[in-house]
Amino acid sequence: ATVGVPPPATTALNSRKQMQQIAKHVVESATPAIMDPAAGSNSPAEQISSVEENRRRTRSTYSRRCRQKLNDLISVLFSKLPELPADRSIRHKHEILEYAIEVLDRYNNSGMNHAGNNS
Repeated sequence: ATVGVPPPATTALNSRKQMQQIAKHVVESATPAIMDPAAGSNSPAEQISSVEENRRRTRSTYSRRCRQKLNDLISVLFSKLPELPADRSIRHKHEILEYAIEVLDRYNNSGMNHAGNNS
């Protein structure tokens, strides 16, 4: 018999308190068969470890996808900016964002910031 883990209140296990509640539930609802070393890998401690590992893996996957999306969008932004002046180089992502802000500031200060307004 395995111990069921109640579904979290939210879609993601995002708080330490939630993890503690799940761990407490797993330990409290453990049956003698699970506590038996012959029961295999279904011990409460291993189930808690498994829940924590799944949480880490999910967070890691989410972070990796988020970083990749940001990197892709920064690359697209850079490709749409005017060519850099000869005396300037960009080595870091934040420099791309700074350059984009400068370009937008120049655009706004040139009077071209309103649609169709070339004043």
